[in-house]
Amino acid sequence: MIDLRKNSFRVSTVGAALLAAAGFVAVPAAAGAAEWSSLFLSTNKVEYIDNFVNSVQNAAIRDDDIRLSTNNQLIATGRLQDGIIVRVAGRLQYFQHVDRTDQDNLLLGGFADVGKRFGALFARVGYFGDYRRKDGNNQYIENGADFTARYAPNRSYALTANVRGSYRDFDENNFPGLDQTRIFASARAFWYPFQDRTFLMAETGLLDTNADTNFQSNLLYFVGARAGYHINKKASIGLRAKYSNKEFDAGNPAVQGGITREDDIFEVFGRVDYKFSKNVTGFAEAGVVDQQSNINTQDFTGPRVGVGVKLLFSTAK
Repeated sequence: MIDLRKNSFRVSTVGAALLAAAGFVAVPAAAGAAEWSSLFLSTNKVEYIDNFVNSVQNAAIRDDDIRLSTNNQLIATGRLQDGIIVRVAGRLQYFQHVDRTDQDNLLLGGFADVGKRFGALFARVGYFGDYRRKDGNNQYIENGADFTARYAPNRSYALTANVRGSYRDFDENNFPGLDQTRIFASARAFWYPFQDRTFLMAETGLLDTNADTNFQSNLLYFVGARAGYHINKKASIGLRAKYSNKEFDAGNPAVQGGITREDDIFEVFGRVDYKFSKNVTGFAEAGVVDQQSNINTQDFTGPRVGVGVKLLFSTAK
């Protein structure tokens, strides 16, 4: 697998994404000059996480904590002839825990894709890659492909479908037995009953993870719903709920006598956004996560509360 143990990490995943993007751009660029625009999006948040209230069972592995995070994306978009749209992007994400510093992690990534509209249907295909460090150690490199289709016959309804496949190559010294292939598929239905003021969304999907070790392999499926309402030009509120079921392929012999683990996860969150200016939006969200598992130490219920700011700068006209 990847040689991150003895040698330095020489080529970043973002660099790989940019090289791949050059290949994507080369063919359609010959059809004519593109009109390019750029977008920078930065989401920064402070969260209180207390999903682990069963402290007697979980104290050794989970505690409540305050987490700081930043997620930054820089996206260049080119509009070519014949309705072809090319995107190239880089991403930096960082999580800093106040108490659980062993959970600190950094992700560097990028993607490149090409999309085209066919009447009411818009389809996009691309490549993505990520490099992640956790607790100061190399964790994994991930490479994969992504396909998305959106069908919007009018302004009131839209359907989207997404399929993503990838391979995560883990550092064997720090995270043995985790090398894995991942297949993700989802579908969403959107309804805009009052056009730009309100939206309703229902979703379903699955994530199939096949790791080197069976008790790290699992199948997760989910269903969920979201709703949003714009109170005025500056303020909006939202609500989301989700149910997930996660079943592992085999039991870990070191945990609960090797029982095959299965989790049921329920999430409900509310959110308020306020747009201070064209480029700055503040938000606050609160909710609860409940996980019921057949492994006692994986049972937990608790709240999450967060506040943050989103920065958006775009050169698009």
